[in-house]
Order: sequence, then C-alpha cells, then structure tokens
Amino acid sequence: MSARAVTDPLDDGRKDYPALLLFDGFGFFDIDRIHMLVEQRVQDGAIEPVVTAFVYNPDATRNRDMSCYPPTHRFLADELLPLLRERFRAARSPARTILADEAAARSPPPAPPIPCPAR
Repeated sequence: MSARAVTDPLDDGRKDYPALLLFDGFGFFDIDRIHMLVEQRVQDGAIEPVVTAFVYNPDATRNRDMSCYPPTHRFLADELLPLLRERFRAARSPARTILADEAAARSPPPAPPIPCPAR
C-alpha cells in the first residue's frame, strides 16, 4: 500500500488543515482527477484548504484492506496520518479527518468507526 499527498499552497500558518484520505487512489487520482476538483473548490472559496492523500491499495488486497484489517489501521494511524500532520500540518482531530473509497457513493451508510488508540 502506498499514498500520494496533494496540497494547495498551505502558507497561512495554520496547523489544523482538514485531512481527506481517499482509498482507491488509482481511480480517484489517475482516472477521476479528484485532486483537480478539490484544488478548484479551494480556489473558488467553496471549501477550506485541505490536505488530500490518495491511498493506492492494490486490487488483489483491496477487499481485505477495506474490511477492518488491522495492518491497514496501523498504516493509517502509525504512518500516514503522522506524516500528513508533520509535513503538511493536517489536523489531529478525527472530526477533521475524512476517509472514503470509490464505493462509498454506492454503499449504504458506513459502520461505526473502529476505535484506534490516540496517537
């Protein structure tokens, strides 16, 4: 599993930019070009600046990775989120962190979040 982070120029000194983590990075970034939409919405003032990370999860392991798989949680909690916070000043608050995948628009409401020790 790997990730690509995309940000607009975040130079206003804040330290709590919302974080948007999108699984299925190939679809969201390479095909749908969501990063361009996010950038345009920020420039238009429709949304606040956001740190966006596109997580590339291989098709062969996607279902496993997206089904409450502990190594995926550890990757997010111990590697990706700390990196986004350190390098791009992403918010620590779960209320300012969004996780989504391409199937989210076609799926029923998600299950309650799985507790993860505070990091």
